[in-house]
Amino acid sequence: MRTLLCSLLLCMTFPAHAVTARFWPEYPLVEPTRTGNDLNFDLLVTNDQQVELTLSKMELRYLDEAGRELWRGELNGVGSAPNIDLVISRKIAPGSQQLYFNPFPRVAPGIPVARIRVRMEFAATQGAATIVELETKVSPHSARAIDMPLTGRLLNYDGHDELAHHRRWNHALPFLRSLGFASNGMRYAYDIVRVDDAGALFSGDRTRNENWYSFGAVLRAVADGTVVKAVANHPDDASFDPNESLKDPNALFGNYLVIDLGNGAFALYGHLRQDSISVKVGDRVRRGQPVAAVGNSGSAEFPHLHFQLMDAPDMRGEGVTSLFREFTRQDGTRPARVRNGAFATGETVMAD
Repeated sequence: MRTLLCSLLLCMTFPAHAVTARFWPEYPLVEPTRTGNDLNFDLLVTNDQQVELTLSKMELRYLDEAGRELWRGELNGVGSAPNIDLVISRKIAPGSQQLYFNPFPRVAPGIPVARIRVRMEFAATQGAATIVELETKVSPHSARAIDMPLTGRLLNYDGHDELAHHRRWNHALPFLRSLGFASNGMRYAYDIVRVDDAGALFSGDRTRNENWYSFGAVLRAVADGTVVKAVANHPDDASFDPNESLKDPNALFGNYLVIDLGNGAFALYGHLRQDSISVKVGDRVRRGQPVAAVGNSGSAEFPHLHFQLMDAPDMRGEGVTSLFREFTRQDGTRPARVRNGAFATGETVMAD
């Protein structure tokens, strides 16, 4: 259970509810990667005080099931270029919220993280500092093994590491909240493109969709499932009106397809080519079955596939972790076959 703790002195200085914090999601998932286990979560802080607060220190500890400390990290104001300054929007106005991304998302392989403990200190323009402590359990759910959604030489142009835009979806921003967003369905998303042997994404004039190696590439079902959403009428012109999200939380993806994979996982394919979806809502699809083609619809910089797993059929849900089956990594000159593995930002692989 999450706990919010404060010292007796601080409780006397401010009401107990003046500053609250929670993990988002409540029980973070552990994602196995090549370099360790990633814990991808946010900290949502609400300031109900009458003064502006500034985050001045953050401590994070990973614990085992018995509560023993396994690892710790700290952001503080020490040094000529203090690491606390790496946290954006450290100031929280009275009556507002701020979302802080986990600044220490990765631990070494084999470390059995079962619980997470966070301590944050907030300096005030007047009065004593405020200390917030909270703790949560790690989710028992493991990453789901699925097929790669398309074949060929593939680049993970932007995934969901700590610098990726999918990861840094700040659903506490007033603008996103006004559109009805309160979670990060893209938490474990991928932007995947086909490339040639030299790593190029296109040939010739980049403004022409057909010059991109991804455009029109056939997409396949990553697992057995049932089609629950399908939109295919948008042109491939990378256009998007944010207000469309009020009617459809998935609108930013233009043409898209959602397949219910069962057990609380929904696969979303976004930025699809106009009129390329070959299945309809209610259809049962089989693993490997062609279902659509890569396009350039919706909020897209260029033709590519946006792919994600989430726990709901739209962006009102939260992201779900996955591992890809049967692809080949090119490590130097030695190809390495992977049965179930992560596909990291910047990595190029071969998928059958």
